[in-house]
Amino acid sequence: MNEKKEKMFRIGTMIGSILLSVIVTIVSALKFKSDGNIGEGNISLDSLQIGISLLLGCCTFMIIELISLVFYSISYTIQKRQDDEFMENITEYSKMLYDINRDFYIVSKDSHGPHDLFVTYAKKEIEKLNSILSKAANQKEFSISSDYIVNATGVFDAFSQVTGKKVLKMTFPIWKEDNAIFTSQADIHFFEVLKLKMDSKEVDGVEVILICDDKKLLDRSDVKKLLNFFSAEEGYTCKVALLNDFKTVCESNGVSSQFVDFGIYGPKMLYITEQYLPIHKGTYYKDETRVRHYTRLFDEVWNSDVITKSNPSNNTTHVGLAEIIR
Repeated sequence: MNEKKEKMFRIGTMIGSILLSVIVTIVSALKFKSDGNIGEGNISLDSLQIGISLLLGCCTFMIIELISLVFYSISYTIQKRQDDEFMENITEYSKMLYDINRDFYIVSKDSHGPHDLFVTYAKKEIEKLNSILSKAANQKEFSISSDYIVNATGVFDAFSQVTGKKVLKMTFPIWKEDNAIFTSQADIHFFEVLKLKMDSKEVDGVEVILICDDKKLLDRSDVKKLLNFFSAEEGYTCKVALLNDFKTVCESNGVSSQFVDFGIYGPKMLYITEQYLPIHKGTYYKDETRVRHYTRLFDEVWNSDVITKSNPSNNTTHVGLAEIIR
C-alpha cells in the first residue's frame, strides 16, 4: 500500500485499539448483582476490581497493537524483498533514465515560453517512451519496426520457458499480387534464423500453415520449391489453407482477420506481422490470454481436414535455402 493509505491504516488501527480497550475496561469494571441481572450492573469502586479492569484494557490495547505490528512487519518484509529485487535488476538503462530526467530539466530551464520547440519536442519523446514501456509492462505488448531484421533471433528465447517439445506454430501467407514468397529482407532473415535454430535443435519442430489467396499459387515454381523444402526437411510439417477459409475461422474465433501472418513461440510469446514494406513492422505479445487465443485458432485450423489440406508435395530430396530465397 502507498504511504498515505499506510498512515490512515495505522491511525485507524490505533483508534480502534483505544476504543476496544476502553470498552473492555468498562465492561470488566461493571459489578452485577448476585442474580446476574445485567440491567442492574454498576461500576465497581473496588480498587482491586478497577486495577484488574485497567490491566485488561491495557493488555487488550497491547495485543491488538502487537497483531497490527506483526501484519505491518510482514507487509514491510514483502515490500523490502520486492525493492531489493528491483535494485538488483537495475542496469545501465536506469542510469540512462536518470540522464534523461537531468537533460530534460536543463532543456526546460532554458525554455523561451510555453510553446518552446525544444521543450515541446522533448516532452513528446519522453511521453512516447513512457507509452512504449507502459505497454510492455502492463499490457505485455511491444511494437517493433525494421530492427526486426537484427532481432529475429531474440524471439526464439521464449522457448526457454517451454519444458516439453519446442514447436513453433506459424502461418506463411503468400499473395498473388506480390509474385514472390518473400516480400522483405526481414522475412528472408527470419527463415534463415529458423533453419539455424532447427539445425541446432533449439527448436524441435515447425508447424506451418501456408495461406494462399489463390489456389493456383500452388502451381507456381517458387511455391513448389517451398513446399518441396517443407516436405523433405526434418522437423517441418506444412499444411495448406485458402485465405478466405482462414479468415472465416478467424472471425468465428473473435480474432482479427486483418493480419494473418503470425508465429506462436510457446505459451508466452506471440508475434503478429502488420506490415512488410517499406519497412517490416509487427507487435510482440506476452499476454498469455492472447497467446492462448491464437493457439486455439491455429490448432482449430491445423486439425481441420476441411480448412487445411496436407502438403501436396511428397518430395524427399533436400532443397537448399539458396534455392528458395533467391
